[in-house]
Amino acid sequence: MTVHKYTGPSVQAVRRAPCRICGQRMTKRRTFSATVNPFNKRADGTPKTFTEVLADVQNQADAWQPDPKIFTHTVCLEADDA
Repeated sequence: MTVHKYTGPSVQAVRRAPCRICGQRMTKRRTFSATVNPFNKRADGTPKTFTEVLADVQNQADAWQPDPKIFTHTVCLEADDA
């Protein structure tokens, strides 16, 4: 059995915002990745190059807007509920 391992670019997006309760600054990170493989194709049916896949991944990272609710410390949530 043949095993194919595809590699590709990954981009980490970082967003910073204040905690909704205490106001301290928080950081959230997310990694976006894709592989360069024969199934990742352009509109004309030809496989995408590494640079094209990187551009797609970068666009996804740039468009990422996390839900504002995640910018709350766990400790602040517990104190707010009490």
